[in-house]
Amino acid sequence: MNPEQIQAMNALEEQFSAPAEQLQKIKEHFLEQIKVRRSDPKFNGNMIPSFITDRATGDEVGQFLALDLGGTNLRVCLVTLKGQGQIALKQHKFNIPNSLKTGDHKELFQTMAQNVELFLGQISNQIDVDGKPLPLGFTFSYPIDQTAIDSGKLVRWNKGFDIPGAVGRDVVQLLQYALDNLGLNVKVVAILNDTVGTLLASSYQDRNSVMGVILGTGSNTAFIEKTRNITKMDLSHIKSDDMIVNIEWGAFDNERVSLPCTMFDNHLDRESISPGSQIFEKMISGEYLGTLVQLVLFNLIDRRLIFDGRSSKMLNTPFSFETSYMSTIESDTTENLTDTKSVLENSLDINDSTLTDRQMLKRICHMIGRRAARLAGAGLAAVVSARQDLLEQSVTIGIDGSLFEFYPGFEGNLTEAMRELLGSDIVENHIKLTMAKDGSGVGAALAAMVALKIKNQL
Repeated sequence: MNPEQIQAMNALEEQFSAPAEQLQKIKEHFLEQIKVRRSDPKFNGNMIPSFITDRATGDEVGQFLALDLGGTNLRVCLVTLKGQGQIALKQHKFNIPNSLKTGDHKELFQTMAQNVELFLGQISNQIDVDGKPLPLGFTFSYPIDQTAIDSGKLVRWNKGFDIPGAVGRDVVQLLQYALDNLGLNVKVVAILNDTVGTLLASSYQDRNSVMGVILGTGSNTAFIEKTRNITKMDLSHIKSDDMIVNIEWGAFDNERVSLPCTMFDNHLDRESISPGSQIFEKMISGEYLGTLVQLVLFNLIDRRLIFDGRSSKMLNTPFSFETSYMSTIESDTTENLTDTKSVLENSLDINDSTLTDRQMLKRICHMIGRRAARLAGAGLAAVVSARQDLLEQSVTIGIDGSLFEFYPGFEGNLTEAMRELLGSDIVENHIKLTMAKDGSGVGAALAAMVALKIKNQL
């Protein structure tokens, strides 16, 4: 690299470094926000009580449907709980076209119901519920104002959705109406966030599970909170000491009090469909990391510091730099970074890149990916610290999502940040991070089971 390139890369490293002292500020601010948002009614879209007051034991039995509306896919599952921690799962996944993400809410829920109908037709010979309505747990990974285990009004969209007609509506009612219109013998008995589902699924395998985390297309966390700490609504009718709470941490610090937002973060936020919201999520989730790399590349291209100042029609297309490219590039250990060269040529139509170009790109991916993991680690440290009693025992954090599972070094960088904030002894001896595979499917089924148990139907 020439001196100007070295100077530019060093400046970027500093901007994206997320040092320990910065993480400490984030942890402290997030911890304060947790305390405020569990007591102040105006934060109805954060610290959302799930009304799920129990976890799985592994002994549950029964058949349940799960419907998971994620950021990119709609999944319908038939989950058979067999007891002794055994589960049988049948599922079908449908891609969500972009047109549905910004269209009419009736069309979205009608499409969901039609996919449930299609799935039931495929597995009709495997259902055994004696003619009773098949209970369905609805994993709805968007902020809701939840007032019961089976009722929640949409507060706002994220993850690329923007359907104003659904905001303020009870999404359980919208789904049930669509199912009833098709004459399906299905009853929506529980609504939950994917992080709540991840926590439930994790607890099916490990009773020490106290947190569920999503680190994928989007990001969020749920944890087991003391019911008495949730004072922003009347929960006097809840007899359980504990309740799973959906934090909705993606919207924490939208004011940017502690988050180290760069000019690239600000640019991304302005160009997003939800400016000024979900700032934390935009810094750590797979939906946005590739775009951050893209914006950095534009800056360097305009200064003629990379690719000889040339871009391409493909690279110039908004959101064309996918986070999966970052993973491939960071994993590239070939001498001439030929895997990176392939991404540039085949996916972005950037030809004739030099080795220096590719080295710079790999370094950019690393600094943005590392920052995301460290910020996520600071968030986890804050949530754990919100329950000081948890630090005195061994706890399990169940994590789902492609970033945590597949992104090179993500888990290590996240753990390093937690170690810096909580201490090596606590992180290494009292906190276990585990993959909670298929949390939103199995977890939704377990939520339906808990709902029926609460209503004395089991």
